[in-house]
Amino acid sequence: MLIRYFISFNFAAIITFGFFYAMQALISQGEVELNKADERIVIRLSPVRDPVETVKRDRIPEKPIIEEAPKVVIPQPSVRGANP
Repeated sequence: MLIRYFISFNFAAIITFGFFYAMQALISQGEVELNKADERIVIRLSPVRDPVETVKRDRIPEKPIIEEAPKVVIPQPSVRGANP
């Protein structure tokens, strides 16, 4: 189990130092000019249209769904001694 910890620690250390090196490489490229002063972006907006009147229609109210109660059948008591 100690060997597994040793291998994991070394693997994690290599990845961590790799990330530090990559970040240092990205930061050191600060000499690149992001925006050129000669280049301008022109945004042309079209005129705003007049608002269109919306027509509202009344909805027909939905009928509520009423489920019928199940019919209960009451068994008739049998009379003793009666022949069927």
